[in-house]
Amino acid sequence: MIYTVTFNPAIDYVVQLEHLTQGTVNRTGDEAVYCGGKGINVSTVLTNLGIENVALGFLAGFTGDAVENALQRKGLRTDFIRLQNGMTRINVKIRGACETEINGKGPDIGPAALALLYGAAALLPDLLPESAAEQADKRRAWFLLLLGVCAVPAGWTVMGFSPAVVLAGILLLYFVGRAPAPDAAAAGALAGLTLDLCGTGELYLAVVLCVAASAAAGLRRGQRVPAAAAFCAAGVLAALLLGEVRPLAVLCQLLTAAGVWLLLPEKEEPLLTAAGEVSPEAAAPAAAFRAVYDSLEDHAPLLRPENPAVLFDRAAEQVCRDCPLRSDCWQTHYTDTYNAFNDACPALLRRGQALAEDFPPYFAARCVRFPKLLGALDGQLHDFLQRRLHHGRLDAAYRLAREQYRQVAEVLSRTAPAERLRRAHLTCRTAALLRPKTGEKHCGDQCAVFDAGGLTCLALSDGMGSGESAHCEAAMTIRLLRQFLQAGIEPLPALKTLNTAAMLRCQGGAGFTTIDLACLDRAEGVLTLYKYGAAPSYIKRQGAVARYRAQALPAGLESADGDVPPQRIAVSPGTWLVQVSDGVAGEDDEWLQDLLAGWDGTSPRALAEEVLRQSVQRTGGADDCAVLVLAIDGKADPHRV
Repeated sequence: MIYTVTFNPAIDYVVQLEHLTQGTVNRTGDEAVYCGGKGINVSTVLTNLGIENVALGFLAGFTGDAVENALQRKGLRTDFIRLQNGMTRINVKIRGACETEINGKGPDIGPAALALLYGAAALLPDLLPESAAEQADKRRAWFLLLLGVCAVPAGWTVMGFSPAVVLAGILLLYFVGRAPAPDAAAAGALAGLTLDLCGTGELYLAVVLCVAASAAAGLRRGQRVPAAAAFCAAGVLAALLLGEVRPLAVLCQLLTAAGVWLLLPEKEEPLLTAAGEVSPEAAAPAAAFRAVYDSLEDHAPLLRPENPAVLFDRAAEQVCRDCPLRSDCWQTHYTDTYNAFNDACPALLRRGQALAEDFPPYFAARCVRFPKLLGALDGQLHDFLQRRLHHGRLDAAYRLAREQYRQVAEVLSRTAPAERLRRAHLTCRTAALLRPKTGEKHCGDQCAVFDAGGLTCLALSDGMGSGESAHCEAAMTIRLLRQFLQAGIEPLPALKTLNTAAMLRCQGGAGFTTIDLACLDRAEGVLTLYKYGAAPSYIKRQGAVARYRAQALPAGLESADGDVPPQRIAVSPGTWLVQVSDGVAGEDDEWLQDLLAGWDGTSPRALAEEVLRQSVQRTGGADDCAVLVLAIDGKADPHRV
């Protein structure tokens, strides 16, 4: 379970105005209402990906009711704390010639409300994931508690042998294993001082245990014996350097502690370990989202502000093209004409309309088509402001999407996906072949075969065009898809996320890509096809060949709001699947169907080679080619998982 916290949610009221005039009544051309906040945005993305989460935070007033109702209608789970005073803020976004924002204050969150939030986290530790710092604090608390237990027999000795020192030594070895040396040294010194204060009367133990714990710190799994030896040797050496007259007693106590510790089961997490370590399993989903984030960074749209000079260039092209005084204005008096337009520019952009008084009198008097020029400027100014508004929205949406991918990556960095442990009943063999377009070094088609959570996956992507750019785009699509699926994310949410990212990359100049994904569930005997603009796939079952076409546009063209409709096919031993790019076979694919229908071989690679050979023979290699072949052999070993 993932919980997000939004301390100050908001209703964003976005209004569109052609012109905003102060001191008078303005009417909106368009308006929209959104409910959000950073934590809520993350919960929205997680919900779209099918990851269980709950949105927490604070709400107040009727606007708080509206936010909660809107989120629940979108399928989000919420558990907000209600505040008695104030109201959830409303942010007004005015979008016209320029964008103006008026953000509300929001309600005051008092100490009592914060106590409710923190109290819920304390009372239900299984619901809210602990941060690394909280985990470290809890481990240190346990260390201090057990140290107090060790101090109880501090004054007892048996033939000069102190059980308290032995217990303290076991405690140190058990909890400082992978801790940094400074933390281990501090723990050793604390243990020695505690024992001295409680009755051992041996202050030197603070130095001995400090040095011994430092020497044992930093061990890794499988290094218990070297750590125990270092613990004992360093402690005895410290005793000798201090001039202690009973180093043998120190050695016996440390050896006893080390021996008992070696008999104890190895602990996965030491009490004083450095915070922030993430297991490879838990980091897999985060790596997938981070890769998407990086891909958007690489293809960021070049949304440089458009030069307002384009207004005058286009207006002059309309009006001055056949004017008899054109050479006089744009050659003889070019500097004056340029300065007139330049002087008028600030007022035009501020007002959103061209007026005669914006131009110097000398220019208005000389221009024989001045009214017509003003009309042309008005038309160009409207288009210019609309383009600026569109680019602003696109840039904001792009940055928001990138930020959400980054936030999800950070959230999932602490989340380990549940691994499918299912028994496979079918075995399969695969083959994959690529051939670049004749004359090209790089193949614009890319493919991969991999296992992901109990599924055997065959993925093929065809980048737009050919050459290196198509190759890079297709390769990145395959890499991201593989990362998502192997991170434990289901195919549909993974494809939906990749499609959204592809749409954003296309805005930055990247090309479109097709996605052809086949997932074989070897436990259930079901083959599922997901196709974004991909060429048809061919399945041979019981001697009959069926053709499966794409039901969605290429990645980056399809709206991200809808899911890719999967095609599920029950399969059995003897089933063959052939996936190809459009460079292998077009609409005239009867030869490929006949080849598969008559195939009596057993090698997937031999079939892939034959498909590629006949394709090149027919087309001359005029396009990139990719062929993937899957052969389902039979029942798997029932005892093998």
